[in-house]
Amino acid sequence: EKWEGGFVGKGRGGVISISSVSPDTAGKLDATFADNWALQKLVLERYDGFILVDQVPDGYTWKADNFRLDRLEVAVPPEKSFKRVMGKMIGKGSFKMNPFFIDGQLTTKSYRWLGVALKKWQLTGSYSDKNYSLTAEIIPPAKGKILINADGRIGKEIKATTVAKDIKPS
Repeated sequence: EKWEGGFVGKGRGGVISISSVSPDTAGKLDATFADNWALQKLVLERYDGFILVDQVPDGYTWKADNFRLDRLEVAVPPEKSFKRVMGKMIGKGSFKMNPFFIDGQLTTKSYRWLGVALKKWQLTGSYSDKNYSLTAEIIPPAKGKILINADGRIGKEIKATTVAKDIKPS
């Protein structure tokens, strides 16, 4: 993908606006920064979906709708190479930077990464001050489902349950 655009400074803040110039990828990214360079708003449109981040008085809200992950590549340690991700992402939530906090719900459909294909996975959770809580539902391509509930603290014990129903070995 090839993207072009520009940055316009407004004293201490500014605006970034870039668009895809690739004929097979429609996309646009707009970001607005406040006088202290804090992010005020970010909109990333790609294909027919988007990700939106908005500043609110006590942090940020985020929303993703029909955002296609196709052609994006991700590297997760200890891997040193990027691997392609496929699927569509839908979700919403909120986060703060200091102290770091995030909560929300995220769903992907037709997901593929590192040779794992899923019809759908949905994650609802939160993280704050090294404490986390999450609920996940994973639906493989053939049939069945995997349900996960986990609560814990980073570096401490985890309390989790997993239930798999009607899963095919493949």
